[in-house]
Amino acid sequence: MATHVALLRGINLGSVRKVPMKELRAHLEDDLGLREVRTYIQSGNVVFEAPRGAHGPAIRALIAERFGHDDVPVLVRSAKQIARVAEAHPFQDETDDHRRLAVTFLEAKPRPRALAKLREVQSGDDAWEAEGREVYLFCPDGYGRTKLSNDRLERVLETTCTSRNLRTVRKLAEMASE
Repeated sequence: MATHVALLRGINLGSVRKVPMKELRAHLEDDLGLREVRTYIQSGNVVFEAPRGAHGPAIRALIAERFGHDDVPVLVRSAKQIARVAEAHPFQDETDDHRRLAVTFLEAKPRPRALAKLREVQSGDDAWEAEGREVYLFCPDGYGRTKLSNDRLERVLETTCTSRNLRTVRKLAEMASE
């Protein structure tokens, strides 16, 4: 068994795409056979144990079947990958304010052409660095004000994305190491 982290995009935002975490945990264990399923906050962060494999499509299908949301992207990282991301943020020395540091997880590694398009995006004092399937963000005015939003990155990089602040990434890494 290996520990994994599933990052669900766009659930439980106000009244949009409700997915109760208690029910999700139960279905992941009962329907998919995942073990030690734990969630962190209500915004779609799931830590679980399972054999290695492609769990994202199965979780996405379960959400569609059980909750009626057929458009919820699910990105999965191993415990080792999430720990590396939590420690590797290139801007963590800039501030300890988690609202200013974020990680955007990508479904696929962006092509050089897409990264070149991202360099053209004017976003004030914001800074970013891409590494593999993650984009690390430093947003001095806060993530809520950046032009490097999840939606923008998804369009420019031409891949599914979901973003988390660095505090959440570190908490997920901690949970995945337990």
